[in-house]
Amino acid sequence: MATEDILILFAEVSVALGGFSGVVGVLGPRSFAQWSRDHRVLFANLIVGAFAALFWSIVPLILLNAGVDPELTWILSSGLWVPFAVPANLVFWKLILVPGRSIPAGAIVQTAALVVVVVLQIWNVVSLRAAWPFLVAISLMLASGATAFVLFVVTDSGSASE
Repeated sequence: MATEDILILFAEVSVALGGFSGVVGVLGPRSFAQWSRDHRVLFANLIVGAFAALFWSIVPLILLNAGVDPELTWILSSGLWVPFAVPANLVFWKLILVPGRSIPAGAIVQTAALVVVVVLQIWNVVSLRAAWPFLVAISLMLASGATAFVLFVVTDSGSASE
């Protein structure tokens, strides 16, 4: 499968995930005002994961279609992704840290995966200059959004403490 086709597939999956999440959120059994803090964080994480993946799928497509050299496209895409991903993860941690509560295991796994992917993006900028490391980064965003979606759907929106 061509890289451009994979990027388009990722964009389509992102739109589907974000759109379906919105529908589930609106048509769910409780209004937004009744959601627990945890449910709001999950919803924010899945929406940000879906639409960030959409954005980062489109960036290299624009560059490639503008005639930018493929190696430079992957250097720019990976190089620009890192300054987005690290602060986004810091905001995520700020949202999930609640005094008196344990840290969710999923947050630790997600952050560990992010660290590996950030190192991979830096390696891509410095040496690899290939599409696959950047595709891994988009996959991580989609996996994070999809995981948040599953947790959002299967957990009770009012069960967690505020």
